Amino acid sequence: MQWLYFEFLSPSFLEMHTFQDIWQKNYPEVPPVGFRLREKLPDRWIRFHSLPNSKRYPTTEEECSIILNRANKLAGEMFMAEEAIWLVSSQPECDPEMVFFELDPYTRKSRELIKAFSWQDLEESVEDRLQWSTYAKILKWRPTSLDDVFLKIADDEEYEIVFASRDLASLFAPYDGGFDLILPKSEKVLELKKKFSAWLSDRADYL
Repeated sequence: MQWLYFEFLSPSFLEMHTFQDIWQKNYPEVPPVGFRLREKLPDRWIRFHSLPNSKRYPTTEEECSIILNRANKLAGEMFMAEEAIWLVSSQPECDPEMVFFELDPYTRKSRELIKAFSWQDLEESVEDRLQWSTYAKILKWRPTSLDDVFLKIADDEEYEIVFASRDLASLFAPYDGGFDLILPKSEKVLELKKKFSAWLSDRADYL
């Protein structure tokens, strides 16, 4: 990953400086997006689907409730109630016509996230490479407190959101269809695989 520049947009200089430093120390070649973390950290990664039978999008209130139940249970395995965690959102810095998805900065605006740094994903081909900005903020994890964000992600109205422990050792990256978890140790991966086995994919690669 190429770190392009470091620009602060608020007085929270120390907080953002800390976030960038910890991220670069822990994941120097990986941008803060779920699928790249999965690719680079396979031994610490596990994916759970958000709906039975690997259904991708909810179409009923009951299915929305299932998604929220799973999201909160998994997050509760990673974060203690009232624990300070990072809420991280990454968005492309470009004309909306240049990307294939809608640019909706809901999480960044609703939680008043602060810009931490900009980057390019060097795994992308040169012609497809975009410049991205990552925004972050420390907040307290409380069950159900982020349900609005979970539902936005589930409906594909929000993307590239990562919830992270203060030291960035535990990363929770929901997507439209499930949840990618990066855990501090492979032993925790095995523990959660066993505990929530019904939520795993039937595929050999767990995708």
